[in-house]
Amino acid sequence: MEFELEVLGPRLIAMKCTYRRTLPEPLRLGAASLAWRRIDEEVARLWTIGREPRFRYPEFMRQRRRMVERLDAPARQVWTWVCLYRAAPVLGALLGSVVPDPGATEAEEFEMSRTLAALTARLAVEPSEHASRDLELRDVGRLWVQAWEAALGGSRSGSADTLAYATERVADVFTVLDNAFEGTSLEGLAHAEDIAWFLDARELADRGDGARTQVLDRCRVGVHRSAEFCARPGVRAALRAVSGTSG
Repeated sequence: MEFELEVLGPRLIAMKCTYRRTLPEPLRLGAASLAWRRIDEEVARLWTIGREPRFRYPEFMRQRRRMVERLDAPARQVWTWVCLYRAAPVLGALLGSVVPDPGATEAEEFEMSRTLAALTARLAVEPSEHASRDLELRDVGRLWVQAWEAALGGSRSGSADTLAYATERVADVFTVLDNAFEGTSLEGLAHAEDIAWFLDARELADRGDGARTQVLDRCRVGVHRSAEFCARPGVRAALRAVSGTSG
């Protein structure tokens, strides 16, 4: 397969793929995905490919898992939980509660996790329930529970695949919110999260615990961004309407 790239405008490129007709379709997509990943890693980060966010393509799911595999066990824990913390204001909006910012100490982070566990238990949702085929606002609670359960399971087992899955469900939460209220864009929550997890993984792999302060600072910025989004009256009311809470 041969590739031609053309810059169409700021942050917009077109890729033309030329191949023999006998090449099976799965191999076409696989080869194109490898080319996209090379661009993403070596030239400039991609956001959407066609109409879909980059993170939903299998090659970029593999990219995420490879980056998690580079992390030692403590770094994997930090990487996963700061991702969930950035989405914590969404959980708070679903339940009409205030979720505190993650603190700088392990004790404060533990307290934050306990708070999220208690709030998650109030969602009347089972993680095994299937979300609708085209994700909608009513799926946000289910996606959160799937992320939470995967984060717990992955933390116990150390599975890079399970931890990566947890953060992909967080990405889905933000994508649903963007689509419901603003549309997917470079200014949205999902795009900000896609930058954050990548930088977190790279810095933790390169500097280990030395990157912790910078990662937590980035997490707090993300928390404030999602909190401001969820504080909008229309957003908070819509999330409460679809929450399905217990207790």
